[in-house]
Amino acid sequence: MPLSKNSIALRPMQPEEQGPILAAILGSVDVGVMLTDLDHVTIAANEQLGRMFGFAHDDAVHEDPESVRSWVRSRIVDVEAWERNLLHVYADANHSQVDELVLQNPHQVLERHTSPVLDELGQPFARLWTFEDRTSSHHQRKVQDLLQELSLHFDPKPHVVYDKIVRSLSEFYNSTSVLSILHGDMMHFQAIASPIPEVQAMTQNELSNTYCQFCLEIDAPIIVQNALDDPRHAVILPATIGVTRYVGVPLRKPDGEIIGTLCILDHYSDVDVTDDDLRLLTVMGMRVSVELEREARLQSLERDLEAAEATMIQTEKLAVTGTLAASVAHDIRNIVSAVRLDLQDNNESADMRLSRAASHMDRFNVLAARLLSYVKPKKVARQSVHLEDVVERSVAMIERHLQVTRTALSVEFPEQLPPVQADAGRLEHLMMNLLLNALQAMPQKGEIRICGGMDENRVWMELADTGPGMSAEQVARAFEPFVSSRPDGFGLGLYSCRQIMREMDGSITCRSGVGEGTTFRLEFPR
Repeated sequence: MPLSKNSIALRPMQPEEQGPILAAILGSVDVGVMLTDLDHVTIAANEQLGRMFGFAHDDAVHEDPESVRSWVRSRIVDVEAWERNLLHVYADANHSQVDELVLQNPHQVLERHTSPVLDELGQPFARLWTFEDRTSSHHQRKVQDLLQELSLHFDPKPHVVYDKIVRSLSEFYNSTSVLSILHGDMMHFQAIASPIPEVQAMTQNELSNTYCQFCLEIDAPIIVQNALDDPRHAVILPATIGVTRYVGVPLRKPDGEIIGTLCILDHYSDVDVTDDDLRLLTVMGMRVSVELEREARLQSLERDLEAAEATMIQTEKLAVTGTLAASVAHDIRNIVSAVRLDLQDNNESADMRLSRAASHMDRFNVLAARLLSYVKPKKVARQSVHLEDVVERSVAMIERHLQVTRTALSVEFPEQLPPVQADAGRLEHLMMNLLLNALQAMPQKGEIRICGGMDENRVWMELADTGPGMSAEQVARAFEPFVSSRPDGFGLGLYSCRQIMREMDGSITCRSGVGEGTTFRLEFPR
């Protein structure tokens, strides 16, 4: 509020007494004080003000306003905003304000008050400025806000949580923040954030070259305010390149075993690490430990689920092989009959008969290899594959089924259809699933149509049947695991088809309607 002579009571005093009394008052307060005239010429300044801004307060009352401002500028973080505000304040002699002023080298936050000083007539004739150090309370409030924000943050994926914690600590302290996991004599960086791009790209460091070794050694949070003050710390690689401040907390498993550290490190040794800072790092270290354990458990569950899915898909493949048994048996009978006829043909020499019999035996090898390709798991091996060839080989395996069910089959591919990058064996398994599904949906006299094409970005193939079709709900769940319309089905055929297409960066979709048949569309990148 504006100050006037009427706002205080004074005993009568001699003029020569006023100066010493004012000096005593200004020297006894723990806030910075400056009194200026309306043109910003300094009338009085105390020693606390000089210490805050780094100049001799005695000189301020002998210099012009620009000189005094030049001494202050190096401490101001946002100089342009500060100068604009001064122009605004001195443009209105009655202006009052309370705000915060942020200083640097070292960092400080000052609560700034300014108001006019009024004469007996209530007219402003001077301006009073006071500056109170609020660095500690300001920092404490910001730490508390960050702690609350990070404590409430959650994501289904643990790495999203601890990545945010590391990134937020880096931004808050303008420091490098690292989540490190101990592997032997190396610290692997599970997450890292830094204002320095080169540091951001680092992935690991030797334990002996990190401050973390001391955190792990004492099994407790540690503060290295200035590494150069301790011979053991001063020789660590970060200290030799100027990274002299470190705060680290250990990370633990639920059984108490230490697995790594969460830390910040920078060159701000002139800024003290407070109890609030250590509390923030400690709480975040506990939170990160929980997220790491949650991640380990989720990964274990995913491995178990993948193993279970692999087992079920393998079982489904065996079921497909059993379905093919009738067709294979028919082919075997044909081969055996052909061999018997060739061996009984007395019009040819024995060598010729044996040669022809051997060629028939090769057909057994082909049948066995094809059956095993559907049963034996193998790694995906991409190569250039022509869809027409995959369809031809797959159709050959179910030719007997087509005859028995009297199902009509048409195949139409454009000339010069480009090949796709895929695993031929996996694609044959996919085609077999779709073909058998179509046959099972059409017990007698149905029709299967296979066609293909391409556009600028994709090569596609469609398989359509004239079966009873599916409802919208069935279409929506067609590719979900363990969902089957057959009582004896595993519900993994179409699920495995989708997995195969994803492995090849492709996609499979389904169009159907009750009484309208079903069409599956496969799309591959060109």
